[in-house]
This record gives sequence, C-alpha cells and structure tokens, in this order.
Amino acid sequence: MFAAMTTSACSSIQVNSIPHSSGPGVESSPSVATQVSDISGKQSFSLLSATTVQQFESDNEEQGFTALLRRDAKYFLTAPARWERSEWSRLGLGIVAVAASAALDDEVRALVKNNSSPASETIADAFQPFGQEYSWGVLAAFYLGGRRFENERARAVASDGLAASVIAAGVIPPILKTAVGRRRPSQTEKTFDQGKGGGSFPSGHTTQAFALASVISSHYKSPWVKASAYGVAALVGAARMENNGHYASDVIAGALIGTLVGRTIVRLHRGEGSEIRVAPVLSADGKSGVVALEFDAGDLLRRWRRNR
Repeated sequence: MFAAMTTSACSSIQVNSIPHSSGPGVESSPSVATQVSDISGKQSFSLLSATTVQQFESDNEEQGFTALLRRDAKYFLTAPARWERSEWSRLGLGIVAVAASAALDDEVRALVKNNSSPASETIADAFQPFGQEYSWGVLAAFYLGGRRFENERARAVASDGLAASVIAAGVIPPILKTAVGRRRPSQTEKTFDQGKGGGSFPSGHTTQAFALASVISSHYKSPWVKASAYGVAALVGAARMENNGHYASDVIAGALIGTLVGRTIVRLHRGEGSEIRVAPVLSADGKSGVVALEFDAGDLLRRWRRNR
C-alpha cells in the first residue's frame, strides 16, 4: 500500500511506503479509498485509513523521543572529542572560575548566613522550585502555547528544553555528585568535607535552571527575555545557598554545566533543521514500514535567500 501525506503544520513532505500482503507471493494492491483526516491536530491527505496512520504516528513518536534523547546525550558526552581550541579555552576558564569561587566558599557562606532574613528566606522559597518542579511547568506552558497558537519557536523551546533538562538534571550532576562526594554545608562545618551521601557538587537545581534559561535565551533575541531567564536561574542558585544546600562553587559549576548543556542541545537541533532526511522506519508491531523523506521547507528557503 502506498501513501503520500503532506503536513503543512511541520513544513515537511513525507512519502510513505507501507507493505501489506495476504501471503507469500501475493503482491500488495493500492487502496482505492482516499480521505482527509485530522491526525493529532494536523490536516493530512492519505490513502491509508485514519486508524492505521494514527497508530503508526503514535508508535513512532513514542520511540522517536527516546531515541532522540539517547542520541542527544551521547552527542553531548562525546562533544569534547570534537572541540576546537576556543572551546577548550572556554572550558579552562570555567574550571578557573569554579576553582576561584571554591577558594571563597567559606567567606560567601558566612556572608549569606550573616545577611539572612525572613525576606530573603521568602524569596529563596519562591524561586528555588524553578530549578525543579516549576521548570517542568514552564516547559509545559511553552509546549501548550506552541500547540495552541501554532508557534514553532515556543514548541522548539519545549523540545530543546525537555532534552536539555533531562540531560542536565538526570545525567551530568548525578555522575559528578557520586564522583566528588562533597557533603552539603547543612551536613558539615568543613568546606571540603567528603563522605557518604555527599551530593553538594554541583548544584542540581542550578544546573536545571540554567539549562532551561540558556535554551530560552537561545531562541529569543529580546534582551528582556534573556535577562528574565538568566535572572530567575541566578535566583535559583542564590536560593540554594540561602537554604544552606550548596556552596558558591557548587552553584557556579551548576550554572556553567547547565548553560553548556542547553546551548549544545539547541545548536545540535538547529543544525538538523536544515537537513534532508531519508529514513526507513518500522512500526512497533513490525507489520508496517515507512520510508520518509523529510525536510524543513522554511529553513531551506531562508538559506536560499541568504546565499543567492
């Protein structure tokens, strides 16, 4: 069975080939029934039944994000092998910044403690969740807004932000926390105390907040948006110190890691937007397959206009 679907919502063209046979040696025959159906909010012309197409899209969308996330994580973790001198220089500056802040951890800890007040505690409690549960709410708002108003930029923020957040919150900090084993300031009076259960370095809340902030600021040029995104992320880091959960060096390390993850994911996905992809894909039950030709028409048009 052959089908051609044009989906204007994603500016792509897919040419699908779905084999179907009733037994060995029996060739498939094209369907004569055509219809226009609304699949997941997208108008599609198809030679397939709506049920078949919807099930296929559902199966591969679920598998697709998992595969995309694994690929993104692998790309980020192997990125140093592709770095140039300038990128290694920025890494060196980041390490120097963390080391310099570590030398001031005692002084900053005392400064925060001596200037703590009910007002600062209230502010800390208000902004700290933006490094955890509130950040997922922000991503959901971008996604729903993008779907509701057909705003591709908002949907890109949701997609990039979700991948960056999973990597920033679920991959990098746990590895470093286990390797470093630094105890939190609430657990010890020593600045560089290591022990069982030490999970201070880096700050996971700050890493998550800056990963999302860097994704948002990468998609929006407005200085007000950038200032707001990074301002909230900075307040998350300050809140973690106010609540005696982290040292200054933990927060700075988290900010650098989160920013690096967010920008790397955005750069990776933007680079893919200009590609023309041809990919054979099987459905979950293995009974149907697709050969998809997909490209971003808007991106190709913009590139043609720049280069002509």
